[in-house]
Amino acid sequence: MTTKSYLRRFDLAIKRALSIARLIIPKKTGNLRDVSLKMEKESEYVWKIYINTSVAPYAKFVNETPPYPRSPKEAGNKQFWQRFVDGLIKQIAAQMGGVANVANKEQK
Repeated sequence: MTTKSYLRRFDLAIKRALSIARLIIPKKTGNLRDVSLKMEKESEYVWKIYINTSVAPYAKFVNETPPYPRSPKEAGNKQFWQRFVDGLIKQIAAQMGGVANVANKEQK
């Protein structure tokens, strides 16, 4: 597989994962789900996926109210956005035929 075809395949995988990710964001958040989740291709090898906080400034509060009840096993683990990013990375890796090992590292 050439570099160009690999990059094209990766670009499509990111776009597919992003459309699936939009379904995971709670519907009641409105703009957050519909228009604030963005993807920009900064260079040939760099994609940036982010939340436009000028459209949805309340995005940081989604961590405090999970979209579904947590199981006792999951309680106290990753917050919504960390689970969201981990799932997005795993989705892209699966579409590319690989496996993502997402470590749960605490930020200080």
